[in-house]
Amino acid sequence: MYVDTPPAALADVGVDVVERLGCDLSPVDVSSEDGELTLRSYVWPDQLDRIERLRSAIRIARAMSVRVEQAGAIDWLKQRLAAARPGTATVVFHSIVLSYFDTAGRREFERLLADAGELATAAAPLAWLSLERHDGRFEVRLRIWPGDGERLLAVTGGHGPPVRWLADAL
Repeated sequence: MYVDTPPAALADVGVDVVERLGCDLSPVDVSSEDGELTLRSYVWPDQLDRIERLRSAIRIARAMSVRVEQAGAIDWLKQRLAAARPGTATVVFHSIVLSYFDTAGRREFERLLADAGELATAAAPLAWLSLERHDGRFEVRLRIWPGDGERLLAVTGGHGPPVRWLADAL
């Protein structure tokens, strides 16, 4: 069963973010006007909702300290997941990334996360949160180690809304 709002369990979770890091082969500096213009050029001018979501995202990114390093995802993750961080949960999030890997790259990416997951402990858990295309639709999925498998949290449009949350996903 799907609902229009996130399950209550998501709203009740308190989180202290210790660090935000990211990588991209060609990162865009959203703190600059050129960076903003570059990102805006990727959105069709008649997609007003997407333009407003992008503006909001840029405002948030400018207000936070987020370092996006120039690197490929696999090599970057190998370095970041090499050692557990006791007392800290590590969350790997990506959206619409896997389609850019060839078959071997996708397998290596998934194996890298699975291997890191096998080393995860209750004191240093690993979460893999993704928004990717599966079976012709866009799905938000979560896998937590140590844990008992992957969960489908929501189904969404390719550019966000509408988001249909799976009511019993958590």
